[in-house]
Amino acid sequence: MRLARFSCFSLMLWPALLWAAPGDLDCSFGSEGKVIADLGSAEAAYSVARQSTGRFITVGGSGGALRLSGWTPGGSLDRRFAGAGSSLISIPGLDVVADVTVDSQDRILVGGRITVGDADGFVARFLADGTLDTSFGGGQGYVNVELSDTTDGTASDTVTAIRVDTTDRPVLAGYVRIANNDNAAVARLTTAGALDSAFGGGDGRVDFSVLGGSTEDIRAMVLDHVGRIAVTGATASNIQSNRNTLVARLTAAGVLDATFDGDGIKSLDLSETGADDFGQDLTVGANDEMFVLGYALNDVGLARIRVDGSLNTAMASDGILRTSFLGGQNVIEQVLMQNDGKLLVTGWPVSQPGTFVFAAMRLSNTGVLDTTWGGTGVVTTNVQNLNRAYTAWLLPDQRLLLAGGLLNDTQFGMARYLNDGQSNQNTTVTQITTASPNPVLIGGVVTVAATVSTTAGSGTPGGNLIISDGQNQCTATLAPAGGQTANGSCDLTMSTVGVRTITAQFDGALGTCRSAASTSVTVQRLPTSVTISSHGSNPSLRGDSIVVQYTVAAGPGQTPTGQVTVTDGVDSCTGTVAEGQCTVTLNTAGNRLLRATYAGDATFGNSQSANVSHVVQVRVIASAGPNGSISPNGVVGVNLNQARSFQVLPELGFRVDTVTGCGGTLNGLTYTTAPAVADCSVQALFRVPMADLEIAKTDGQTTVVPNTSTVYRIVVGNAGPDAVTGARVHDLLPNSLQSAVWTCRADLSTANCPTPNAGTGNLDVLVDLEPGQNVRFDLLATSVADLDTVIENIATITVPVGFDPLSTANDQAADQNLVVNDGLHVDGFEGAPELRVPAAKAALEHGD
Repeated sequence: MRLARFSCFSLMLWPALLWAAPGDLDCSFGSEGKVIADLGSAEAAYSVARQSTGRFITVGGSGGALRLSGWTPGGSLDRRFAGAGSSLISIPGLDVVADVTVDSQDRILVGGRITVGDADGFVARFLADGTLDTSFGGGQGYVNVELSDTTDGTASDTVTAIRVDTTDRPVLAGYVRIANNDNAAVARLTTAGALDSAFGGGDGRVDFSVLGGSTEDIRAMVLDHVGRIAVTGATASNIQSNRNTLVARLTAAGVLDATFDGDGIKSLDLSETGADDFGQDLTVGANDEMFVLGYALNDVGLARIRVDGSLNTAMASDGILRTSFLGGQNVIEQVLMQNDGKLLVTGWPVSQPGTFVFAAMRLSNTGVLDTTWGGTGVVTTNVQNLNRAYTAWLLPDQRLLLAGGLLNDTQFGMARYLNDGQSNQNTTVTQITTASPNPVLIGGVVTVAATVSTTAGSGTPGGNLIISDGQNQCTATLAPAGGQTANGSCDLTMSTVGVRTITAQFDGALGTCRSAASTSVTVQRLPTSVTISSHGSNPSLRGDSIVVQYTVAAGPGQTPTGQVTVTDGVDSCTGTVAEGQCTVTLNTAGNRLLRATYAGDATFGNSQSANVSHVVQVRVIASAGPNGSISPNGVVGVNLNQARSFQVLPELGFRVDTVTGCGGTLNGLTYTTAPAVADCSVQALFRVPMADLEIAKTDGQTTVVPNTSTVYRIVVGNAGPDAVTGARVHDLLPNSLQSAVWTCRADLSTANCPTPNAGTGNLDVLVDLEPGQNVRFDLLATSVADLDTVIENIATITVPVGFDPLSTANDQAADQNLVVNDGLHVDGFEGAPELRVPAAKAALEHGD
């Protein structure tokens, strides 16, 4: 190229250098004529087409996926296309993506190969916006195509080229493998995606070969001005032999055209030496002459063929030209014809060892290199490195677009070139003047206003500004604003949270360079609020699980999603907004403050509820053994650091034995715990009542005289531990004691005297004794026994039914007296038992 490249800044400094020659990069495209993009995967463009709106469509593919991308006329990803400008569509079994075209409705058709069982031709159709067209292929948007009727289900079919006819019917070309050879194949589908029975042999397809047993394939196809189908590819007598270039023409109805070389098929040797060669692409002129591009001994081979199939010797004297981009190895891709009949040959030759470049060569239709194209007739561009220009497109205004892969197809690349009479005469500067509101809530609209000014050259910029945040875009139409400045604005919908970079891209126009400006806008998530509506039984017990219900609210008609976490600062649970609740186990006693936190989602902001008080009590387990109860019973909640009282209730006839646990004390039948700090248990045990009763009896003498009266002192006591009601005091007098009279000595008793408190005859009464109490009885009786006999008087005390007597050693007392004559004393018969109840002992010893 003759002219050096300059940045827009440089161009502003040296306007004299603005004028450009055919083949120069177009500054109204990409960045100084080049586009480099990282699409994520399946980067390289294998084919390109253009919609009526000026949008470029590129396709690529990688292992079961199809890469479909849309580009603005200025070379930016069109965010209105395929969701975000580029889409990777998963199609199981897809292994070749070969070609793309558009129909009259701007629908996009892609051809290739799919392997599901056997390998079939593949055709997909997309709507103009890049979404699969479910009206095609029975609802799935794509079809598997058998290209041969003789090998349905058994052959390997590949679609390498796709075009549409004047009624939008897809026309396919490719090859089908039959046995060990390939046959060239052409088919036509209806607009619904079925094989068109009006084409070929009545089943919508035709396959053919040059000779029986030879092998052919088709690599390119074009429809001429009357709808005839011209194809090129390779033919060989067998798969081991050198190839020749195959050229064939079929009628619009799918029949080999006998007016072309006699049978519709022509074999050419582009090498003109018998070496290996094959056709790669072809185009037709205004008179439907064919220009066939192919490989010839690593050179560029080009043949010019008349409508009747004969070589036109106006090219290179024999109809076949051999040339080269740079004199070394050539990789050729396409041939395109300008409106003036000149030919553009594109590819990616080796510029130096290990380096490929985008390349375009311009020739006259007679094969003469046109040195007005880039100064030498060949233009090369190192877009980045290891560049492969797989595909090309000639715009209606004759600018040339090349597209392919960079860095060994790990990135996407394009370049666009000016043609005759075109120049980069005007440079521009774009400025964003306002972007408001800022910040803005997600889903809201930012009004972006910008100006575009011509800084070198003349005139007021016109056209559109594409304003985008990388996800959404709007279009601002420029209007003159005075001098060489235009302005425009549009409303951009913000659908992604965060700091978004908004770019205003002026795509320029022929002769007016592209420029852009950017600014940042903060997109905030929508506000929310979260409330706790209920939190189970309050209070709850430590270690219990409670269900906390919450509500996340946003604006009218808005539905947040995501998770909500409820915590008391120690324990927590998490649920979704839709669930509206979660279950938390609270293990810390006391007044716990619950709060709910909504984490937010891509659209809605996070929020936190007010604190809600929830009391968690210490768990006290109260239980009772047999023969009694405790109230309350079972699991009882007790507030932290508070005591709890329990009533201990023995059954009738039973006593409280022990009450233990929780550091408490028993007062009567009330057990009160210590202030609760941890879970604990209270247990009450019961027993039958117990008492150790005792009785003593004495008359203070050892002898008696017949027919005299004797006073017996009888004392009963209770050594505990339980009070006794109805203990029986019984003195069954012998016959030797008569005229007995007894009385209860209240003055010498610490317990109440029984009722009656006096009587005659035998002593037989019931007394009530608290532990430590006693009752004193005096019994007066007359001795009537014979001399030298012993009068024995025995008294007993017996516990009531249901009592455990503990010990019976002191439950009986006896007094013995020897009957003697008056004045005779005999020692050794009298002795009172030892009493343990002090009051009883004192009463016994009291002689009154």
